[in-house]
Amino acid sequence: MTILRRLCGTAVVTALAGTGLIALTAAPAAAVSRAGIVSVAQSQLGNASRNHEDPAGSGCNYYTGYFRPWKPASGCPSSDGVQWRNSDWCADFSKYVWKNAGVPDAEVDETNGGVLTGWASSFKDYGTKHGTWHARSTGYAPQPGDAVVFDWDQSGDIDHVGIVKSSNASTVYTIEGNSGNRIKENSYSRTNIDIVGYSAPVGGEDGPPATPATDPSGTSDVRADFNGDGLDDVAAFYDYPGARTVLFVWSAKAGGGFNTPVSMWDSGAGNFEQPRAKAIAGDFNGDGLADVGTFYDYSGGRTGLWIWTAKAGGGFNAPVMSWDSGAGNFEQPRAKAVTGDFNGDGLADIGTFYDYPGGRTGLWTWTAKSGGGFNAPVMSWDSGAGNFEQPRAKAIAGDFNGDGLADVGTFYDYSGARTGLWIWTAKAGGGFNAPVMSWDSGAGNFEQPRAKAIAGDFNGDGLADVGTFYDYSGARTGLWIWTAKAGGGFNAPVMSWDSGAGNFEQPRVKAVTGDFNGDNMTDISTFYDYSGGRTGLWTWTAKAGGGFNAPVMSWDSGVGNWDQFRTKPV
Repeated sequence: MTILRRLCGTAVVTALAGTGLIALTAAPAAAVSRAGIVSVAQSQLGNASRNHEDPAGSGCNYYTGYFRPWKPASGCPSSDGVQWRNSDWCADFSKYVWKNAGVPDAEVDETNGGVLTGWASSFKDYGTKHGTWHARSTGYAPQPGDAVVFDWDQSGDIDHVGIVKSSNASTVYTIEGNSGNRIKENSYSRTNIDIVGYSAPVGGEDGPPATPATDPSGTSDVRADFNGDGLDDVAAFYDYPGARTVLFVWSAKAGGGFNTPVSMWDSGAGNFEQPRAKAIAGDFNGDGLADVGTFYDYSGGRTGLWIWTAKAGGGFNAPVMSWDSGAGNFEQPRAKAVTGDFNGDGLADIGTFYDYPGGRTGLWTWTAKSGGGFNAPVMSWDSGAGNFEQPRAKAIAGDFNGDGLADVGTFYDYSGARTGLWIWTAKAGGGFNAPVMSWDSGAGNFEQPRAKAIAGDFNGDGLADVGTFYDYSGARTGLWIWTAKAGGGFNAPVMSWDSGAGNFEQPRVKAVTGDFNGDNMTDISTFYDYSGGRTGLWTWTAKAGGGFNAPVMSWDSGVGNWDQFRTKPV
């Protein structure tokens, strides 16, 4: 998987040999905290004043200015007492993280013999010098706080470096500077040939093993960052008369809010009936950008899976049919779709709960292929006859137990105003465990038809939570959240927002989730239907530690310009 970015220093690995670099005479008394390294990296990721180039794409960045005052500064701003400077800066970012976490050598300036420099290759030199270098080919399990170095074209030159956030058996999760001109979280298969290897920080080599990783949004690599700027965006398929559909994107603004929607694809008249489409999103080809797709309903019991892959910088390629059920094999109206990295290979997969006659439901999974496309679907769970009525289920997906794999779940409607939250946890390597009821409302307490389900990491603890917009009488809506427990299960639901009577009609809402402001917590937006062909996009940003800020209207279509009922959010 190659994420498009400006190369970050292409010095040959051996370029620093023979320069007489000297080691520190003593290591710090206390071991380097790997969690501390990750914490510093995350703090910079969330620092909206410096986590990007300014102007965008200029090369001007805080971290080069922090270490290398001889680099050009023309057109660059200043902040926090530092004159920003223009250079490739992945190594400067990684050095800054290590320095501020107390890693030996990182505090020594390169002009005074410090081994770590503005070259990405210096991080391999560091590991080689201190005996903490681990080539990818050795099968080393990367640990939090390690530096990971890349050679994008396998030329023998080190092109890029980042910080390991965490890893599991198949995937390494990173925080990198100069990734799409900003600080960004990425993930890679541990067998990815672009990875050369890892340098462990001195003092941290014997630290705790890597913990399973989750995407900050709580959806295991399923995020809606369509343009690669590190912020999740909102997209929708809009239904025009004459069998014409347009794909619009509201790109997120740094610091919050959304830009005016832009048409990214137009089917043309007579080519695409939006009511026949069920929309999904995820990074299906592993390029670090979220793609969109639809299960499209053809006549004769035939369904096609169409994918629009995202282009670097924005926009989408022409859609491609990635799977065709063939006639008589798959009725799309019987499917409820979810997406997530179910097998831990770093690619978003697709699942559907499929409704069979006789109270039987099957969970089918399309695993993504490296480079694009999908494997043939496999039934990952079968309820058996009489055991599960799919029309009673509202489906969700996310890494609910923190093992780095996306799980699936449903709010299931029982008679007597009782609802159960059922979870299918993913198995390493593919498939799902038998479902477990993680919460039971009890009779008379929760009417599932009144709930619109969402999922995401709303409190920033690395676990996906679930929530619902619940419809009360009198035009009142409550936002209820079930926070996930470490190891599995959920805490009792808490009402995180109450509209009050007469203020918000839940049936007028279509909800989407994503980290729209870049703080590593999942926010919630809704397309709200006003009379007169007017739609408002309202956003609830998550608060650190839990809860949400008061909703803000992030976009207003104006009267007569947008019919929410013609909108299918992605």
